[in-house]
Amino acid sequence: MTLLRRTLRRIRRDENGGTLVEAALLIPLVFLFLFGAVEFLFAFHQWNRALKAVERGARIAIVSSPVDAGLATVTNTVAGLFPGDAVPANYFRSVCSGASARCTATAGGIARAAAYDAAAMRRIVFGRGARQACGDASSPEEAGMCDLFPAITPANVVVEYAHTGLGFVGRPGGPVPSVTVSLTGLVFRFFFLDALAGLGPIRMPPMRVTLTGEDLLSTSPPTR
Repeated sequence: MTLLRRTLRRIRRDENGGTLVEAALLIPLVFLFLFGAVEFLFAFHQWNRALKAVERGARIAIVSSPVDAGLATVTNTVAGLFPGDAVPANYFRSVCSGASARCTATAGGIARAAAYDAAAMRRIVFGRGARQACGDASSPEEAGMCDLFPAITPANVVVEYAHTGLGFVGRPGGPVPSVTVSLTGLVFRFFFLDALAGLGPIRMPPMRVTLTGEDLLSTSPPTR
């Protein structure tokens, strides 16, 4: 019994291999922290690229034909007003979703039939020209949203046109709306944390950028 007690006492006091045990406990935590830092920087990179893509989409949208194909004529005639009169406040609004491939619109507080222009939405997402893919822009001026963030598809984009108080009835260039491009349905992608900690994709918060419309025409204006 005395020998057993001595043996147990010696085992309790023995510190050989203690460093190895500590390392075995700490190394996984160190790697988790290191990979977590890498993933955080990568997530921030994705967020920044997505935000730049929204800004790019808004810039294209304000100088391109509207996704709502009938928007250009919405202020041609306004009941009770004459050409040159100011358009009433909040007169029109149109929201076009790439996910549903349709636009919902109002004019003068009444629902208005709105045709969805898929080519106009593709121009915002894929860039100017007839391209249907990301990363094939030959110059920065031709780049679309997905050239900046390849995960973006038309299904992630919503374009809204709303009356700003600018313009007038019968304006030759059409109305002057505020144009809001929103990005939804994207997720952060993870490499290490998903495998090490079972962390799945996290949804990005919606992003939006609003600018004032310019010529809203993708082609050169007709000659007179």
